[in-house]
This record gives sequence, structure tokens and C-alpha cells, in this order.
Amino acid sequence: MLTYLSHNWGMILNLTGQHILITGLTIAIATVIAWPLGYFFASHPLLNRFIMPILSLIYTIPSLAFFVLLIPWFGLGLVPALIALVAYTLFVLVRNTIVGYQQVAPSIVETARSLGYSRWEVFLKFKTLYALPTMLAGLRIATTSTIGIATIASYINAGGLGTMLFNGLNQNNYTEVVVGSLVISLFAILVNFALAALQNRALAYINGEL
Repeated sequence: MLTYLSHNWGMILNLTGQHILITGLTIAIATVIAWPLGYFFASHPLLNRFIMPILSLIYTIPSLAFFVLLIPWFGLGLVPALIALVAYTLFVLVRNTIVGYQQVAPSIVETARSLGYSRWEVFLKFKTLYALPTMLAGLRIATTSTIGIATIASYINAGGLGTMLFNGLNQNNYTEVVVGSLVISLFAILVNFALAALQNRALAYINGEL
């Protein structure tokens, strides 16, 4: 294994960079979509009952099948991978955004308004702040799951660390498979640890411990 690492560290770094790019773009796009949607549906429960089953249904589609279904329209590469990954990620992000905003006590909002805060300030400094830990929990789940699903995206030439797994399996090079699996796992663990720390810090701030 050490011999493989010494001869292929450049390729591993390159594929890791691709994996980070795929994950980062997915989470960024999904967050931009999920945040306003989640806030809107939090105050419109009837629409929430309609949209969440649809997102849940998309979430249950096997990832490889979803990637393959997009090929006739978008071909191979990064674009179909991002579309599928964003679609998967939306369920978790929208759900946790809805729950986060619904958990904000009305008394907190009323107190803020009585103190003269503007509507925008109430939204950012009170509603979003108190919803943030739950939203970050969703971000944590969504990001770690995206890292895993993005591995399969390499099957449609989207790049990333999954390339090592598929190449290794095709060539019976199990060292490459093991190294690829370890790098993916390490990446997911580090991201999960960082987001967990951020979530705990947000909770501590809200509780006045910072």
C-alpha cells in the first residue's frame, strides 16, 4: 500500500480535489435553493405536505439509476452528477430548514419586534439564528451523504475519488480500491467532525456559553 501511495500520490490529490469540488458545488447550490424554500414552507404547512413527499420520493431513487437516467438529456460528466446530487441533498436540507424555523418560539419573535427590530433583522438575528443548529445538523447529514454518493458519480465520468474504486475493480487492483475507500472515509470523517464542531458552537452561542 505504501508503494502505491508513493507512486500515485499526485493522482490521489487530484481526484481528492475533484471530489471536494463536486461536494462543494452540490452543497452550495442545494443550500441556495433549500434555505428560501424551507423558510417558505415552514410558514405554509399545506404546501409543505405536498412538496416533502416529492423530495422524499426522489431521495429513495437508487443513485446509480438516477445518474444513468440523466445521461440521455445531459450526457456524461459533471452536469448530470450535480443535478442528481442536488436533488438528493434538497430533501435533507429543506426538511431541516423547515423544522428549524418551526421550532423558533413565537415569543422570541414577538419580543424582537417589540424591541423595534426590523423585519429583516428579526429574520436574520432571531429566526435564522435559533433555527441554525437544526439547519447545520441537516447540512452535516447532507454533506457526508453527498461525499458518499459522489463516489458513484465517477461512473458517469464526473471525476472524484470514486474513479479509484471503479478502476481498481476493473483491473483487479484491490490496493487501489482500499486506498480509495480509505481516502473517501477520511474525507467524510473530517467534514463530519468540522460540521459537528460548528453545530455545537452555534448551540453554545444561542445558549449564551460563548
